[in-house]
Amino acid sequence: MEKGLKLGPGAFRDKTALRRSLKAFDWAYFGPEFCENLLEPGLLEGLRVLSGERKNVCLLTPMVTDKGLAALEGLFSAVRKLRFKGRFEVSVNDFGVLDLIRRKRWDVRVNFGRQLARNFMLVGRDSVNILNQSGLALLEELKVGRLETALFSRPPGPRLSGPAGALRFTAFYPYLDVTVTRTCLAGMPEVSPYDSPEGVRCARECLNAAYRVGSDRIKEDMIVGGNTIFVDSGGPVTAAMGKSLGVDRLVFCPDT
Repeated sequence: MEKGLKLGPGAFRDKTALRRSLKAFDWAYFGPEFCENLLEPGLLEGLRVLSGERKNVCLLTPMVTDKGLAALEGLFSAVRKLRFKGRFEVSVNDFGVLDLIRRKRWDVRVNFGRQLARNFMLVGRDSVNILNQSGLALLEELKVGRLETALFSRPPGPRLSGPAGALRFTAFYPYLDVTVTRTCLAGMPEVSPYDSPEGVRCARECLNAAYRVGSDRIKEDMIVGGNTIFVDSGGPVTAAMGKSLGVDRLVFCPDT
């Protein structure tokens, strides 16, 4: 079972502490998984630091508009010049990003991230199910062999992978992403469904804090991080459970 650590932007302030944090992990996951407003120049510097570590690296990318796609095009061009000491992968949550990678003829392993993977599987509290055989066929055609998800640590339901077991799965913990919105839920003016958030300046408040929110109508607390709502999903699945599911990589996300 491979182990990964999802790094936040502040992880690179102290390189000694970064190296110490990564010591117990095989993979470093880094990048704005949920919001294109965080596609900033600092991403390249963080990846440059990680390229010098003896770790595998996965770049996380969000759903994007044309603005985000342009930012990623520049980032990808720069990242291709780096030489990573371990394996390097890109997780995409937008078919436009996958198309960009293909158009640039970048021979990099691509995974489907937590948002895009939901087009192919249904995540429940007690099980995760592949939706249909057509989805499996499309994944094979797109040459995507890994899906990312978040699992509750309860006993699982049906096996995740397809009949041939060709798909592999990465499970994130201890938070499960419930929904992603167009704009941040805290610290931003309300934007109606008929308006565009394009003119609203992003203050990057999500980089400083996440919020735990409770309600009498909901049995469990929600965790609001930027434009995404999470719930606690418990600890990681056990190695034996992971093997039965097709999960061969666990990623610890201390900051959601």
